[in-house]
Amino acid sequence: MTNWIQKLKWDFPGDTWGLVITLTAAILLVALSYRFTLRQAPTAAKLILSALRLLFIILVIFALCRPRIERKRSIKNSNSKKIAVLFDDSGSMRRQGFWQSNRLRNALTFWREKVDKGGASYQYRYFRFSDKLRQIRNPDQLLQLPKPTGKNTAFYQTIKESCEHFTLDNFAGVIYLTDAIDTSETAPRIAFNALAASKMKHIFIPITTKLPAKSYITLRKLEAPSQAFIGTEVPVLIMTQ
Repeated sequence: MTNWIQKLKWDFPGDTWGLVITLTAAILLVALSYRFTLRQAPTAAKLILSALRLLFIILVIFALCRPRIERKRSIKNSNSKKIAVLFDDSGSMRRQGFWQSNRLRNALTFWREKVDKGGASYQYRYFRFSDKLRQIRNPDQLLQLPKPTGKNTAFYQTIKESCEHFTLDNFAGVIYLTDAIDTSETAPRIAFNALAASKMKHIFIPITTKLPAKSYITLRKLEAPSQAFIGTEVPVLIMTQ
């Protein structure tokens, strides 16, 4: 965007203070010259001559100031890029980890400390996704919202929708903060095709954290003799997981 700034500019030694001092000295010079003149003149004549002399001095000062109107063109770059920031808000991102945190909190911390450095060059629009894409006002709102009601995480479908939706809205790129888990049984091919056809930049930031595992045991292999006597020890080979 181009703006023209127009202002009056003038040059005089000392700037405004120099002009005020010069005009004050001119008024005193005219007043004193007719106050102590040797030739007596009527009061009306003194006033007229003083005014003429003062007017002449003002015209000389005006010419010395060289007043002029200058125009300056200001070019403001308003082409800030729109970036969509997508936070994975699925159940796996909200599971409590070992360090009393979860992947969603880690994603918010990573965003504030590592990524959010665009300044005025970028306009961020924030979204969350699990079963579908939803817009939010700011990332901190994620911690205040309840868990998504959808049972599945449609990660691949979200990528496909992002390529279509954000391209129409003239977004320059999309940033995904996710653990990349898709539980919707959607083929990843739809996401690959959408990314290959998209002209936007897509940045995937993997968010991981250690989660407590559920206790379980699985017998993978069991070998034991077919016969054994009561009261005897029998070697048994067991493979467990």
